[in-house]
Amino acid sequence: IISRIRMLGFNIEQMVNQGQDKIFLKITLPKEMLVRLAIDRRIKVRLDKGAPGAPVEYDPKLERKKVLREPDDGRNVFSSLQQLEMADVLLRSEPFSDGTDDVEKLVPEQMITDTVKGVEGIPRILGYYYLHEPLLGHRGKMIKEWPLSYFKPQPLYLVQSYFGEKIALYYAWLGYYISMLWLPAVLGIMLALSQESESPYNLTYCMALVVWTTVFSCLWKRLEVRLQYEYDTQNFEETEVLRLQYTTNPSTEKGTHINEITGLTEDFWMDEGSYFPPKGRRARIAISYAFVAAFCALAILLDTCAYALVALPMMQPGDVTAGSAVCGILFAAITLLLDLAFDSQFEHLIQEENWPTATLHEDSLILRSCAFKVVCYYFGPFLVAVVANNVVTSTLDMSCPDSYCMPVVRIIIAVQFSVLMVAHEVKEYLVPSIRTAYRNFVNSEALKKKVKKKVFTYPMEDELNFQSLEGVTSFYTVFVYQFGWVALFASVFPIMPVIALACNLVELRTDAFALLAQTKRPRYMCATDIGAWQTVMNVLATLAILTNSLLVGLTSNSLYFYLPDLTGVQRLWCVAILEHVLFLLKLLVENFLPPDTQEDREAYERQ
Repeated sequence: IISRIRMLGFNIEQMVNQGQDKIFLKITLPKEMLVRLAIDRRIKVRLDKGAPGAPVEYDPKLERKKVLREPDDGRNVFSSLQQLEMADVLLRSEPFSDGTDDVEKLVPEQMITDTVKGVEGIPRILGYYYLHEPLLGHRGKMIKEWPLSYFKPQPLYLVQSYFGEKIALYYAWLGYYISMLWLPAVLGIMLALSQESESPYNLTYCMALVVWTTVFSCLWKRLEVRLQYEYDTQNFEETEVLRLQYTTNPSTEKGTHINEITGLTEDFWMDEGSYFPPKGRRARIAISYAFVAAFCALAILLDTCAYALVALPMMQPGDVTAGSAVCGILFAAITLLLDLAFDSQFEHLIQEENWPTATLHEDSLILRSCAFKVVCYYFGPFLVAVVANNVVTSTLDMSCPDSYCMPVVRIIIAVQFSVLMVAHEVKEYLVPSIRTAYRNFVNSEALKKKVKKKVFTYPMEDELNFQSLEGVTSFYTVFVYQFGWVALFASVFPIMPVIALACNLVELRTDAFALLAQTKRPRYMCATDIGAWQTVMNVLATLAILTNSLLVGLTSNSLYFYLPDLTGVQRLWCVAILEHVLFLLKLLVENFLPPDTQEDREAYERQ
């Protein structure tokens, strides 16, 4: 393997760890190889003169004229991420063969798998990963300006050059979400201070929440387009490479299908098929839908039983606190357990759908799971708030004590939301920290016994034990559905945005530090936008209109402050009218805030 790497033109720096049981190979490319690869792969760099910041394909003439901007990490022409990507592409390239030998290309992941399963006593490959920059260099600067600077804007230009556009987009969205949370948080505090149980301002707050969700979505689209212009990623999905899982899947036809439009033979193709009769990709999609429907039904059943059979008998008129708190805990437990079971199996079903690109694969995963997530997270509170008092059956009476569900729902949502937030923090931070500390302690003690002196480790040895980052899809999940909690139920529990804001302010910087100091440097990930998460937020914004209309009209008594003589039928009419008014407001805001501006388009065209 080492000789093969040398033949490809790499420089190799070889180090042995203090325990004498591991060899580390740091491989880099010389400048002349980087230049050749940059020309072949049409790598883009940015101008420093003429049109500052404009992306252009690399040309040695431009470098000699000194009109190219130095990367933000201080490297010469090519950023460290671009150099790593070019080295990785070369390492995985098809080897030249004159026909006298059968030389296979190097696939690091396959070599790791093969050697781990190999013969005992034979050296095995433990890992292959991109190295971080030294802490005294660009990475140290990022740590100072990003996770350790709570009162400064995020250095997204540094994040984009160091990790790529996909991770930069995620942190841009998260920072934007946090900044937008201030409005419902401030209004929520004002509402909480102005009321004991009910307030005439509930109606105003509900309408403000609906407008906020719509403005949030529209302004993010505008910021997203601006970032697309800045990163020059509008056409990324048209040139996105095929997934390795797709090209090696037995269901993918290789070099046999003729395109009906162009008449050319396609390298890889899979039949879309049909639902009836079930065949091809659509048959597998149908299985995913059935899986989602089964879990949705299970969530509805468990939430209903938890409320009607366990929590409701514990409630008495004038004393609903204990029963409501138990109900919130049960709802949270059901949510966590079902969510864990769903995620453990659903990724495999989406893999079976065999999508060609990573973007299509992730969008399918997000959209298919959306229906289950919405039911799993929000059905329990909705059941108590809207269904319990207004849907009567002959076999089951779920009415709240005194036929007034507002205090019950408020306690349930407060407890369920808080438990889910605490569980997330424990899962994402406490458990990994304990696991990492224990592993480091065990490795350090074992090495001390072996070498009997002070332990020294290379940076690359430390990074071997860092956790890996496979993607950012899971990062969005907790925050997007937290946005759903705020949009749907903040009118019942007004300080919910305050709790979310406080947790998110800390978590943004904590995540950034973990990404820079405790996680292997991920491979380059590009993206045009946040993908199907935008669709999920649009769905939640629409559901917010329906939910808030029902909460104000049926669950809360705030309408009686304005119309004290309302009958039951008139309340239903008020719900319908409010819902139509809120939809109209949503349409007006969306038309008033287009996704991009003439100024941004002109600036990009000038570049």
